[in-house]
Amino acid sequence: MKNRNTKAFTLIELIIVLAIIGILFAMILPVAYKIKNRQKAVPPTTAQEAERLYPRHCGQNVYHFPFVGDEFRKAIVLFIEGNPNLELVTIVSDVEQFGNGESRYGATKGHTAIFHKKPEKLQ
Repeated sequence: MKNRNTKAFTLIELIIVLAIIGILFAMILPVAYKIKNRQKAVPPTTAQEAERLYPRHCGQNVYHFPFVGDEFRKAIVLFIEGNPNLELVTIVSDVEQFGNGESRYGATKGHTAIFHKKPEKLQ
């Protein structure tokens, strides 16, 4: 028979350590998601920046936003907040075409958004 005087973790000790790590991970995960979502929030803008980010009206509730990335996100949020009577229908990316005219080689240069007027509430 072998002598069991060696120092080693038992199965129960290992399970307890894994359970503690799991509990700590479960406590940290919600905080990480809150931090991630807070970074996505649109910061408040000045009136000057809001005017700069205002889209070009193309008629019939169609607006062109010549922005990409975070600037487009800020612009669309500001526009929607400033026009509560309009509801977003769709957004289409404008692609600059290169070479032989195939858009798959293009780069996004802005977005066109189509809105419709919200129906008036009957009282």
